[in-house]
This record gives sequence, C-alpha cells and structure tokens, in this order.
Amino acid sequence: MKRIKRHRKYRDIPMNKGRQDTRLRLLITANLLASTGMGVLSIGVAWLMVDRDQGEKLLGIAMAATTFMLFFLAPVIGNLIDRVSRKKILQFNQWLVLTVVAPMAVWGLLQGGYETWQLVVLYVTSVLYYGVYFPNNLALVQEIFDRKQHNKLNGILEIQSQTASVIAGGVSGMLFHIIDPAIIFLFVAICSILSLFFIRKIPYQSRNQRQSNPSHSPSDKTAGLSFIKRNVQLSLCVFALTIPFLTLMVGNYLRPVYIQSTLSADASIYGFSNMTYSIGAVAAGVLIPFLYSRYGIWRAVWVSMFVYVASLFVVATVPVVSVFIAVQILQGLGNAGSRICKQNLMMAKIPNAYIGRVNSVFEAVGFAIRLCLLLLFTYLLGWIQVQTAFLATAILSGVGLLIILTWRKSVFRDHQSDVDSFLLTPKSS
Repeated sequence: MKRIKRHRKYRDIPMNKGRQDTRLRLLITANLLASTGMGVLSIGVAWLMVDRDQGEKLLGIAMAATTFMLFFLAPVIGNLIDRVSRKKILQFNQWLVLTVVAPMAVWGLLQGGYETWQLVVLYVTSVLYYGVYFPNNLALVQEIFDRKQHNKLNGILEIQSQTASVIAGGVSGMLFHIIDPAIIFLFVAICSILSLFFIRKIPYQSRNQRQSNPSHSPSDKTAGLSFIKRNVQLSLCVFALTIPFLTLMVGNYLRPVYIQSTLSADASIYGFSNMTYSIGAVAAGVLIPFLYSRYGIWRAVWVSMFVYVASLFVVATVPVVSVFIAVQILQGLGNAGSRICKQNLMMAKIPNAYIGRVNSVFEAVGFAIRLCLLLLFTYLLGWIQVQTAFLATAILSGVGLLIILTWRKSVFRDHQSDVDSFLLTPKSS
C-alpha cells in the first residue's frame, strides 16, 4: 500500500519541481541512451543498404515490407499497450534490440562484413523498435505524469529525443567511413544495456491495475474505433497532425537517394542532414510549448504545419547541398512541433485506459498511406526525379494543413490561460 501512495505522490508534483522528479530523470536518461543507439543503427543500416548495387530499391522494398508488417501489427501493439505494463513494454523493446544487434556485432567483428540479409534483419529490428516505442511512450507519459505537465514534458522529451539524433547523426556522419560498422553496432548494444538499467529503476505502478473502468475495459478491442466515431472532427485533426511524421518516414527513403543521385554527395552529408534536422527539432521542443501555453493551440499548430510544408517545397525546388542541409532545420522544427501538438491534443482528450487502441487506428491508417507511397516511389524513381517525389510529399502535407484550417473554428479555440480546454468535449456514447 505504501508503494501505491508513493506513486500517487509523484503524480501530484508540479512542473516547477518536475525536473527533480525521479521518474522524469530516469525516463530521459533511458530514452537518451536508447534513442542514440537506435539513431546510429537506423542511419548506418540505411546507408550501408543504399551503398550496394540496386541499394535504393532494396531500401525501398525493405521500407515497404516493414510498413506492411506494422500495418497489421498496429492494432496488436495498441491493445498490448492498454493491457500490459508500459514499463515492461519499454524493457521488452530494449531486449529485442540487444538480442538482435549484439550477435550481429560479434559476427561482423569475426567475419569482417555483412551479408545483405543481415542488414535487412537489422533494419527490420529498428523499424519494429520505433513501431512500439512511440505509441508506448505516449501512453506512459500520459499515465505517470499529471495532465498539467504534459505540454512541457512533451517539449522536454522532444529535446531529449533530438539530442540523441544529433549525437547519432554526428557519429554516423563522421565514423561510418572510418570505423568498422561492427564496432558501431557494438556501441548500439551497449546503449541498450545501459538503457535497460535505468528503465528498471523507474518507479511505476500501472494505473490500469489501480483503477477499473468497466465501460472501457482494456479487453475491449473496439474502444479505439468507438472513440473515433464519437469524435470525428477531433480525429481528423489528430490525423492531419500525423501527416508530417508520415511524410517524414517516406522522406527517410528519399533522402539517401536524393543526396546520392541529385546532390552527388556522400554519407557525411546524410549524417549532417540528420544532425541539422535535429537542431530544428530541439528548437521545436522549446518554441512550440511556449507558443502553445502563451498564445494557444492554434498558433502552435499553424506555425508547425506551415514551416514543415514550406521546407518540403524548398527541398523539391532547390537541389543545392548547403540549402538542403540548412532547410533540414525548418523541417525538424515543423515536424517535431506538429508531433508535440498532436501528443498534447491526444493526452488531453483521450482516456489513458484506451489511448493505445485509439492511437493504433491512426497508426494503421498512416502505415497504409505510407506503404502506398513507398511502393509508388520505389518503382517510379527510375522514371521520375527524386525532387518530384519530394514535391508529392509536400502536397500531401499541405492537405493536412488544409484539414486543420477547415476545422479550426469547430475544433480549436485559442486560450491564453487554459490551453487544456481547447477541444470539444467528447460526445457520450
């Protein structure tokens, strides 16, 4: 009983003391280590695949196949997030990475290289990791921290995530042509071990174990769809804020091809572009929560979406290395800002008991669209320029901005003092 009271006490800590909160410090440390390792793995494997014969098609097929996999896994992942301890899921994710990457690192050290199938396995592991990490982290933060803390916490966690990306981009850009990839993969495994150590220390008691909600049982697999049907306008706006992340994932396939074929640059530009993107995303972690709390949700959303769409149009129309690297700052600001706004919106309006299943619906729809785009671009890049593909992602992101504009008056309301009340109350079933 004492343990439960202690965790309730943690949930009442105001944000000005939140930085001293044991849970926050441990969560940030664990995520920083894990994100650094996974960032290095994702960037490194993608470049090693593209660097082979027909590598861009191999990467495109791998992305399409894993997206297809996640489309079917999304409902399963969402249901598990609502039924199983979120801390255990966090630990499982690290064990998954460790059990795959560590043997691969040893293999590379002994054999001096990797077969194509091994790179594909490493790539699938990184995709599956992120497919579990993002929705689980959303539910975990909403569960263990007070609602008034969510805006600033999402900003802090975005800064943590992008700091890891800056480190990963720098390591990948500078070291992948100098050091054996096996040593870098060994570094990834060590990051997972350290992350597991800090995750284990996070004080946690599942809210769903302490509270029962018979009307929305964790076993009700239709809770996500039911919520969306009752909140159509809200759901459309959440999905619109998902589009930047969706197009960014497609852009992760286009970027190495764009750098190699259009800009005629090497892996260092790929690594540095990830690093400058992360600088913009770190700025979003500071700027967007400020706009959100000071001027209201609408201005935060508008700035994020507009900046992101504009950055894609620049990439599509100005194929210059220096411009490409610089505009990644704007792309990072826009995409990360949209994600922060989306997370704030979902945490404010979706009950924690079934946020995993609601989010899984958005994820499944996003995966379906991403799969179609990846298949399309994979087979069209022989006939169209990469710039045309980037232009298509810019137009799709612009559609998301139009959705936000369409439902502005009925969904968003600017508030100076209480931004948590900006949405329509969900209708009763």
